[in-house]
Amino acid sequence: MKKDKTYIKPNPIYYSLTRFASNILSKIYFKRKIIRNELKGVKGPALIIANHECALDFVNLIGAFKDRVTFVISKSFYESLSINPILKKIGVIPKQQFQTNISTLKKMKYAADSGQKVVLFPQGIMTENGLSTPIPPSTYKFFRFMNQDVYVARSIGTYFVMPKWSKGFHKGETYVDIYKLFTKEETKTLSLDEIKSRVDEALLFDCYKEQKKYMIKYKNVDKLEGLEGVLYMCPTCGSEFTIKTEKNKIYCENCGYTEYADEYGFFKDSSNGPLIDSVPLWSKIIYERYKEMVKNDMDNSIKDDCKIMTIDDKKHKFTETGEGRIEISKDYITLKGTHNGIPLDVKVSTANIMTLPFGPSKYIEVQDEEMIYRCMLSNGLNAQKMINTLKIFYELKTGLNISYYDKYRI
Repeated sequence: MKKDKTYIKPNPIYYSLTRFASNILSKIYFKRKIIRNELKGVKGPALIIANHECALDFVNLIGAFKDRVTFVISKSFYESLSINPILKKIGVIPKQQFQTNISTLKKMKYAADSGQKVVLFPQGIMTENGLSTPIPPSTYKFFRFMNQDVYVARSIGTYFVMPKWSKGFHKGETYVDIYKLFTKEETKTLSLDEIKSRVDEALLFDCYKEQKKYMIKYKNVDKLEGLEGVLYMCPTCGSEFTIKTEKNKIYCENCGYTEYADEYGFFKDSSNGPLIDSVPLWSKIIYERYKEMVKNDMDNSIKDDCKIMTIDDKKHKFTETGEGRIEISKDYITLKGTHNGIPLDVKVSTANIMTLPFGPSKYIEVQDEEMIYRCMLSNGLNAQKMINTLKIFYELKTGLNISYYDKYRI
């Protein structure tokens, strides 16, 4: 692979300081424990794939590797962090989520070919409900392109430390299991179905099933404020946007259905209906009920007004640049409005889009080539419903299961 001049190897000094900070964070908040590390003593390049449970998974992993490694993280996250200059110094590669960009592929390939270990999060988006987000089908071919031994860095418990729907940290033990998945020779000889089977087995997860095994107490994990952005529909009466949270209580204003969370993150003490003991199980009820509605009306769409934000390259944060209206239908994601005083009309086919980056109760992001439009919704609770809509259209059109409820038989 011809040298990619835009790729920067991790700077030893900056990387050492970053690893030091990572280890402090991991010790205080994630209480990281290594189950095994089959990379220990392995010299030279490798491709490391990791599951994605929380926003700081990559930070938690830095100190788990003895060598300096090259991380690949989402471009949106990379560009909007105040520590962006440091990320450049430590060789982080930004990647547009769910898009195949030749330039990014070249950087990853060159990094590995020049002796680096490259860490990638194939799922791209962290979980909002404790279940895996989908792995793009193109991922399985990617291993052949990289032509390296493939390792897994499996994180367990980081979702409970830093749920996507919550604020702050919930301190508690987490685990990392690092082991070899393929030799580079196997990536050439195994069929894509065999590669997919191994990768899925390694990366797909259900945080709550794992929690039943480990039963770890996390500080304030029973504080449910923000969860209404994910569990937006009542599982008993079916009303939308009537779910409220208060400390460890989640309830429906319409019918009174109520549950309470315990110190392990599970629900208990239900009233006005059956006990639904976990976030994934409640999510499954919402998803399947809504899927039946969409099935019966494929012309169904969801839309909302929004403030449009884009990344300010100098300030390294999202700033408001316009306003508009976003709509998701079975064929297109459409964003119309203004951007920097100029009319904006973005139309992206949903044919190959499994999901989108989003913030529960806040926004969804539309990616149009190199541009990232963060749409701050007028009704933030629509964010999860829009993501469900997109996933359902994808499943109905392709016949693929990307919600993984069936996979784990919840």
